Amino acid sequence: MVQVNSEIGPLKKVMLHRPGNELKRVHPFHLQEMLFEDTPLLEKAQAEHDTFAGILRENGVEILYQEDMFAQAMKNESERSAFVEEFLDRSAIPSIGLRDRLAEYYNGLPLDEFVERVYTGVLKSEFDGGDSLGAVTYLDDLFLVNPLPNSYFTRDSSINIADDVILSHMGKPYRQREPLLMKYIHRAADEYRDNPTQDFYSMEC
Repeated sequence: MVQVNSEIGPLKKVMLHRPGNELKRVHPFHLQEMLFEDTPLLEKAQAEHDTFAGILRENGVEILYQEDMFAQAMKNESERSAFVEEFLDRSAIPSIGLRDRLAEYYNGLPLDEFVERVYTGVLKSEFDGGDSLGAVTYLDDLFLVNPLPNSYFTRDSSINIADDVILSHMGKPYRQREPLLMKYIHRAADEYRDNPTQDFYSMEC
């Protein structure tokens, strides 16, 4: 159960996301829309994160990792199916047929690969969308499902207030799906399963 009553009191527990392979999907031709000034070095980002996490632990802070909690939530098949529908609804898939194939693809993945593909997205070159009209996408598309390269900014996508949460409405297209992960974490991960967190704000606003 979450209980946050101060923004300046001692930090006891925090949710982080260790930068992962989604950073390898930051493309030099799409830096501005991905909200980067240059292509990041994954190894450097991970080393900096590990140093930061180590400092927190040395000061008595318990660290929960977002990707682990998301995997816990997605063990439930009905939660996973519902997440996939919402996730693809916000992924600007250009055709119904392609969306259906992507839903089938995501729901058929092993759990660890599913979590990875949520973060890294799906390159057009990685997926056989079929040759029907319903599978057609735009010729210049790099991704069929965009990655989540900014997801290590976990403080942006949700804010805890007492024992409840505000799930953010993100303005930038590449960030609009990040609060979805938090939505399902707050209702189905081990930390919250017995006492799901009330959302004070609709992401649809």
